[in-house]
Amino acid sequence: VKLGLLPGGGGCVRLARVVGLQDAVQLIVTGETLSATAARRICLVNALCAETQWLPATQLPSWLPHLADLFAKGVFPCGGNARQPLVVKMKRPLRLSGRSWVAQAAIYTLMRRGIDAQVRGRLPAPYMCLRTVFDCWNAASLDEAFALESQRYAELAMSSAAKSCMHLFLSSRAAAKRTQQFGRDGGDSTAAGKSSQDMSVARATVIICGAGYMGGGIAQAVLHRGLPVVLVDASAEALAAARKRIERLFGYLVSRRKMSSAQVTQLMQEKLVCQTALAPLPSSADNLLLLECITENPAAKGQLLAQFEALCATRTPAPPTHAVFASNTSSIPLDQILEAASAANTTSTGSGAPSSSLRAPERLVGLHFFHPERNVTPCVEVIPSSVSSPTAVHAAGELAHMLGKTAVLVGKATPGFLLNRIMSAWYGEAGQLVLEGAATVRRVDAAMEAFGFPVGPFAMLDTIGLRTALLVAQQLSVLPVVGTCKATALLMQYLVEQGCVGRADGNGRGFYEWKGNKRGNVNPLVVSAIQVVRAREEHASDIASGDKAVGRGPRVHPLSDQQVKDALLFALLNESLRVLDEGVALDPADIDVLMVMASGFPPYHGGPLLHAHARGLATVLGEMEALHREVPHALLAPAAWFRTHNAAKTPLYADRPQPAQPTTFDPRAMPRLPPFFLDPLSVILGSAVVLGLWWGVSTLVTRLVG
Repeated sequence: VKLGLLPGGGGCVRLARVVGLQDAVQLIVTGETLSATAARRICLVNALCAETQWLPATQLPSWLPHLADLFAKGVFPCGGNARQPLVVKMKRPLRLSGRSWVAQAAIYTLMRRGIDAQVRGRLPAPYMCLRTVFDCWNAASLDEAFALESQRYAELAMSSAAKSCMHLFLSSRAAAKRTQQFGRDGGDSTAAGKSSQDMSVARATVIICGAGYMGGGIAQAVLHRGLPVVLVDASAEALAAARKRIERLFGYLVSRRKMSSAQVTQLMQEKLVCQTALAPLPSSADNLLLLECITENPAAKGQLLAQFEALCATRTPAPPTHAVFASNTSSIPLDQILEAASAANTTSTGSGAPSSSLRAPERLVGLHFFHPERNVTPCVEVIPSSVSSPTAVHAAGELAHMLGKTAVLVGKATPGFLLNRIMSAWYGEAGQLVLEGAATVRRVDAAMEAFGFPVGPFAMLDTIGLRTALLVAQQLSVLPVVGTCKATALLMQYLVEQGCVGRADGNGRGFYEWKGNKRGNVNPLVVSAIQVVRAREEHASDIASGDKAVGRGPRVHPLSDQQVKDALLFALLNESLRVLDEGVALDPADIDVLMVMASGFPPYHGGPLLHAHARGLATVLGEMEALHREVPHALLAPAAWFRTHNAAKTPLYADRPQPAQPTTFDPRAMPRLPPFFLDPLSVILGSAVVLGLWWGVSTLVTRLVG
């Protein structure tokens, strides 16, 4: 279902007959996975084997030959045989097997409501899965059910949503391979004599500097994979808070039966060490991977890198065999961190050595996490510096893989890297539209949510935190196009000055007023921010031109919802093409993967570049030029890529045909109740049950009153 398909090999037919209708619908519609224990609990597997390696035939468990004999005879332990439909054998009476029409109606209605709440009618696969499982369950024969499943599978496989989801699946695999192949093709001068086998992260000790929100979340994820973690922070209070947060995150896994309390206690006692200083380094670890999550300041990060290098060189009884310094910076170019580290190293030694004073600058690599908790964003950016070694890059990619994340390799360590730079164009255009009166904050967010984003740009900024977003905006101010569009940064600066720092920092006020996770009305101070920022900008322009008129009001007439949506999507597309043209992105698919996994771009559109590819680049260019004539914003001017490439003849994806234009699936075409529920016999029986219950309740009430 995550590929926009349904189980086409008989899964919609067989699974419900083995585990019951409720569990089958839950697994197929949501695409969730089960542990072996959970699968045994619902009778999806017959038995569990504790061995982790294949054993010779003489050492096989006693039950395995017996089970093989049963299967050879066509007898299934869960009931039925190979020549008859499998009989549902439910061991949990609280689960609905679907053998009665009342149970089927309850399962269908509840699951349909859940799909509507999450998918909102845009992705056809969950609806088709639900409908197919029920139709196959009530089919007259297995042959009819298999034929129906095959027909529905073919319909989904040809849909544009499925093609977009499959594009993302293949692209994420290709992105991970690029990280693994870094330095092996001779394209990197530091690759000589290096191998990805030089350092094994699985046998490394991970040092995490910074026990804040990001550091604590990453520490819990690394601990969950069984690696030893040293959590470092100068504040003992921050360490105590991080430890409580790690326990809370593990408590969530315990409540979901992913772990036991005993396993959590063992991990916390044996694998986690908290220190208020980086020294001393673990003396017994041959492989060290330091991941810094401190404040977004190149001087502080450089000083930490110089300290780590000095401690590695002087560790007793011997320096570590391999040591990697991974920076979780979101926007700082790594060369700035190297310069700051060299300056800190020169100051500490008192010598006048140049930047080469660092003994091993090649150990630095960028590893940008977006959200650490519960794999909300299943991807990271791996950013090599100009001197990063393949060992450092491979170690970062291996850690990301162990944490269940797709590692996307960045071509150049420019400010903002890939995702933040592209998203800054989205935020910048949204702020420009609001500042000039072309749209309101609510309309901008509504246009993006109607397109398929979970939230719009202003709600997302509130979630990130306005202080954090301002720090990133300052790093991006040096870029030629994005750096000149400062409307959103100015609005955020005014709100921060008024004490509105967003939802993430806890006061519940940013562009919106938040009550917990619920978004309320637009903050009244946004109107004041627009007026103040507009007056300041016009005043600065008047001083430069010698004009003394101030406060001329909006400079762009209000745009339609379609124009607002196009403006924001075109800003995303233009910046995506710029980073592709500059070599910051190594492949167009990397941009699509990051945008879908980390920013919430709707997966059924495949990402901004595949979406433009599907519509046709020549068509997109014509619409962009027409909108730019009406709204002359720098972010809407067609990128240079359109001039250097023939949009009509140079597709972004030469190896993939253009899919059909994505269409919105209309859930109203599906019945609100399963088809069997409307059969005459079911209606008669249902009416009789309802009347009987009504008569019984009314009789009881009459007797009690009398």
